Amino acid sequence: MAAAAEAREEAGVLGAARASSIGSYTYEKRRSTGLVPVRVAVYLLEVEEELETWPECERRRRAWFDLAAAAELVKEPELRALLLEFKASVDGATLGG
Repeated sequence: MAAAAEAREEAGVLGAARASSIGSYTYEKRRSTGLVPVRVAVYLLEVEEELETWPECERRRRAWFDLAAAAELVKEPELRALLLEFKASVDGATLGG
């Protein structure tokens, strides 16, 4: 699955991504021709292994956050809302049994 491959390349983590996305968001990607809107589907991935090195380790750092802290740090408003919505669903599932 593409989500698992992206996680390995960009964050150096291995695992199995869920088959369906939890949602999507749009952001503006900078290209040589200007800004281009990109739609991103977000998938949950259960991390089974963290790699010492990975394809983009020279350009990216890996860091772990809980959902609320992650939502505060992301720039894209739609992604922030998606993370908070998912957090609420997880919290509700935990509280509701």
